[in-house]
Amino acid sequence: MRTKLKRILSAALACVMLLALLPASALAGGNSAPEGTVTATKDLMKDEQGNPIVDENGYYTLKLSVAGIPYTEEVATGADVVLVVDTSASMNTAVTTRVCGSTSFKQHWYGYECDECHEIYEWWSKPSSCTNEVPVKTRMDVAIDA
Repeated sequence: MRTKLKRILSAALACVMLLALLPASALAGGNSAPEGTVTATKDLMKDEQGNPIVDENGYYTLKLSVAGIPYTEEVATGADVVLVVDTSASMNTAVTTRVCGSTSFKQHWYGYECDECHEIYEWWSKPSSCTNEVPVKTRMDVAIDA
């Protein structure tokens, strides 16, 4: 009788210890996100066979979804306006490019420099024409045109 009671007590204590390992948010019900929470998700788009969708330029199609829980606050005074300036230069990357093709070069002690795009080539082999790709349209140009 005493060993049976010890087994039951041991099993109950083991269950309590297992429950203590779970995070408290896993046991909470409903939506636990506070007001004003914004969630962004990025998914790679796939066709019916499950293969990624790729266009003729080799770019993948991504789906960006943003969802949030509304936040409302009544303010008696005027609202402040926040301007965010992106200084990362990520919008300066080229979307479309072309080959420079210039045939004019300056000779320096370290090599040859293209007069048009300033690409540097090794000093031992002067190219007949520049093969550097120069941007035609940047991401910012595409955003402005849209």
